[in-house]
Amino acid sequence: MMILDVHQKTSELLDLLKYIAFMPFSDITRLSALIEDKFNIMLKTKLDAWTLQTLKKLIKELSNKDKINARKPKLQLHNGMPINESFGMKLELPSIFDLKIRHTKPVLYIEDISAIYTVRGKQFFGSQFMDKSITMTAEWEKKKYGNWVIDGTGDGSFPFKSNFAFSKDGIYYAQELY
Repeated sequence: MMILDVHQKTSELLDLLKYIAFMPFSDITRLSALIEDKFNIMLKTKLDAWTLQTLKKLIKELSNKDKINARKPKLQLHNGMPINESFGMKLELPSIFDLKIRHTKPVLYIEDISAIYTVRGKQFFGSQFMDKSITMTAEWEKKKYGNWVIDGTGDGSFPFKSNFAFSKDGIYYAQELY
């Protein structure tokens, strides 16, 4: 459903999810201000409602310190130097997809949260101005600098002031050297 729904509110809620999901890794959070500011929203779709309810449940799960069971490994030294097993942290963090499932490693939790952002498009609304602006700049540069911005070749010296120009020869020689 996250892939298909192009409603802007869902994108905003997912931005909230990103903030909330990474709270366990931060020193300071402003969760109370976040809830006051962002959770007082009008829900327009069932996906909005599900996302918001899931966020609320996730906050409760993340705030239960007994369930998180966070611990650092005991420092172990070999010849006065810490060994690899002394680094890191162990946490039992909830899965966003099923809050009953606990991830035993932070990396699995991060992958779980990141999966949503991998499948979900970004900024469905509000980027039209940026797209139009970039397109117009590219068109102006094409008129001014010609083929330097199209295929990396051109007459005369390379236009260093251009934002979109590139040199095909420069790329070729860089690949040969490295």
